[in-house]
Amino acid sequence: MKKKFKMLISVLLLFVMCSSVVSAAPGADTCITADGLSGIKISDTSADYVIPEDLKESSSIVQAEDSMPRNQIGEPMDQMYFYYMYLYPIVGNPETGDVKVLNTPLAGGAYQTRQYFSVEYTPAETVQMYQKVIEQGYDMLGWQAKIKFRFDFITPVSWVRMQNYQNPVEENVPQPHNAYQTYIYTFNSYFQTNPLEQYSVSLSGTVHHFDKYDKKTEDVPFNASVYFNMK
Repeated sequence: MKKKFKMLISVLLLFVMCSSVVSAAPGADTCITADGLSGIKISDTSADYVIPEDLKESSSIVQAEDSMPRNQIGEPMDQMYFYYMYLYPIVGNPETGDVKVLNTPLAGGAYQTRQYFSVEYTPAETVQMYQKVIEQGYDMLGWQAKIKFRFDFITPVSWVRMQNYQNPVEENVPQPHNAYQTYIYTFNSYFQTNPLEQYSVSLSGTVHHFDKYDKKTEDVPFNASVYFNMK
């Protein structure tokens, strides 16, 4: 009963997180630029930039090469285990129209947690990040997210994942399953909403697994998000 109550709370929390923040979805509709007077402004870039094919890729998942820390080896807890979530600026050259990803993350962080990973930035902190990009002579189009995690489950079957709470995709968990194998998930998120208002970049969903204690299959939610312009 206690476990079922905990699961209900988790689902409700995930729902609240999904509905409380406007999300930025793939598609280069707007960007942050400088006008020399007011500093930061929003521009319509739908016809200004051609997104390279390698940056159009919706997502990728690869095995991390580093070894598992010994102090984390034990019985899996049947929850996602997160290590970090870093956001790298996707930028455009206003003179040439070239688009690329800067190799230094400006948002996110590294800390270890189960099921939920969350980092928040105030409007002032958010604008400061944009200014760092603009000072390098670029327009800012969005973020590339890199998330390191592992399926810390005894018997996972499949998972449903969403980028920015949109377009759920169901896939089998990579096999053969190893609860201690870490992965890096990468996806690109272009501005579609006003990047000076509240929005988030997130990977969320559920993992479908067999619970050896309840002797049945269950869905466990997860969410890794970076929130911007939070009051």
